[in-house]
Amino acid sequence: VLADGSPVANVWVNAWSDSQMTGNGAQTDQNGEYRITGLAPASDYRVDIWSETYTYQVYNKKTDWMQADLVDISQADAVNINFNLGSGYSISGRVVDDTGQGVSGVWVNAYSESTGFGKGESTNANGEYTISGLAPASDYRVDIWAEGYVGQFYNGKTDWMQADLVDSTSGSVTGIDFTLSAGVYIEGTIT
Repeated sequence: VLADGSPVANVWVNAWSDSQMTGNGAQTDQNGEYRITGLAPASDYRVDIWSETYTYQVYNKKTDWMQADLVDISQADAVNINFNLGSGYSISGRVVDDTGQGVSGVWVNAYSESTGFGKGESTNANGEYTISGLAPASDYRVDIWAEGYVGQFYNGKTDWMQADLVDSTSGSVTGIDFTLSAGVYIEGTIT
């Protein structure tokens, strides 16, 4: 596993076979090398990487799990299943309450239908977040979840189909901010 020609350590590489309903994973070493062992023979392994920093990728240079080139280990081991990672882009912003105070521990998620991938991040003590390693896409739906507050998409929308899309095709995007709303509640007694 390389990034800009240099080995990348501590990246998880996973393999999964739909026909065998099994898989395994391994972490890259300081040389960027990995070996996933203990796999059942099958011709339909999808191999992907997971990293906090780099763009999600499935073999062979794809970002959509369903479009991955399948790896065949039904007759022999597979070698040279290599990845060259890009740092990708980020989406960042701040989550505040109705008084303007930053709120920590709010989960912020970004998902792109065109890439079939999403990532999330929790806000820090100042309510700030940065979701890194995103592939360029024009259709990110960014939403938040915090217990006790109304879930919402960017710009206060609450409907998936009405969500304002965030475009990262030209680079990282900042200022995707949210203001939490406590909403109303339902309560009762069950006997």
